[in-house]
Amino acid sequence: MLVTSFDGIETDVTLDFPTLLVIYEDRPGMLSRICAELAYANINIGVLRCGRKRKGGVACSVIETDSAIPADIRDTLIQLRGVQNAIILNPSEA
Repeated sequence: MLVTSFDGIETDVTLDFPTLLVIYEDRPGMLSRICAELAYANINIGVLRCGRKRKGGVACSVIETDSAIPADIRDTLIQLRGVQNAIILNPSEA
């Protein structure tokens, strides 16, 4: 399966690996905060793709990881100011 667009933002999601989709405000430091939370949870990023509809609007990051993504990371991410949604797609759940 290949997803090429999410909420109008071009992206590539294969679902071959545990994947996290994060929707957030396109502003400085957002991606850094998201990645820091993943590192704190000992989640290693294998592939990261970013897209946006327009500068300063809504952005989407597709993050493929080396291991399953625990459900509680979603709660952690959506508590970050500027993060609108986080969706976890582990291959066994897809």
